[in-house]
Amino acid sequence: MDRMRSSQPFARLVALCVAPLLVGCAGRTLAGFDDAGTDARLDAPVDAAAFGACDRPSACVVRPASCCGSCGAATRSDLVAVASARAADYANATCGLGWGCPACYLAQDPTLLATCGGGACAAIDWATHPANACAKDADCRVRTRSCCECPGPVGREELLAVPTGATGDFMALVCDADAACGKCMPQYPKDALAVCEAGHCKASWYVR
Repeated sequence: MDRMRSSQPFARLVALCVAPLLVGCAGRTLAGFDDAGTDARLDAPVDAAAFGACDRPSACVVRPASCCGSCGAATRSDLVAVASARAADYANATCGLGWGCPACYLAQDPTLLATCGGGACAAIDWATHPANACAKDADCRVRTRSCCECPGPVGREELLAVPTGATGDFMALVCDADAACGKCMPQYPKDALAVCEAGHCKASWYVR
């Protein structure tokens, strides 16, 4: 059966946040966007550190550094991690009053994660993270992006791949110290698989 490969996706583990670069959606729908739909408003990026105080990974979320991101989703070139309790404040500071975004939707890349280290939220690109290294497909397995696999969401937008021996490293990034996970066996989609590509594990899908 052929298969088509497609991306899905403390100091030692926390990756550096990616510097923001504005990305948008095609088509003009609201004032403030150029003809390509790019968010043209953000002249001076907001300091995300002012909105990123945390005491545990679950207190942090990823979002676009710009006002609207790419159809509402953060991308590798437009990414920041903030405290979930301050996400609305960050959006208000970034977008300003009366600001609107394009009427389009892009699923959030499940490999862009948020963690808490040293009392500050930090964005992680799991797709290229050192703890996600592999040498062959057999080194990798599919996993939900959530802390707990049981129960945990298993839709396509929630799945990534991890090295079979790095579960502890992954959980150290995304789980709270007192997290209590169930002991059931996760049921992942039958067409989901994990591959090793360019030295890192990646979720992929069978083409039927």
